[in-house]
Amino acid sequence: MDENMAVFRDQAGMESAAAKVAEVKKKLPGVSVDNKGKVFNIDLMSVLKLENMVDCAEAIVAGGLMRTESRGAHNRTDLTERDDENWLKHTVAYQTEGGTENGHEP
Repeated sequence: MDENMAVFRDQAGMESAAAKVAEVKKKLPGVSVDNKGKVFNIDLMSVLKLENMVDCAEAIVAGGLMRTESRGAHNRTDLTERDDENWLKHTVAYQTEGGTENGHEP
């Protein structure tokens, strides 16, 4: 995410980030918690944080790929202009059974 999804990004980098996020997501079911303690279980908290970070990364990458312009903290080096006609709207992400879905709202 630091390498390809920072403020300055391009199509190729975002596609690379999407592939890496998908690769990490495939490995999540194999992650286990060795510490079975019920108090201050840092191992469990770390796994839960990892799952949430992957969900957020997936939404960020998909939103970045969907938005074909530069605006604010989404500055595409391959598409440098704003496109108010098509993109003066909010990008939204929904968590579904099949994964993250992106859309937009006015």
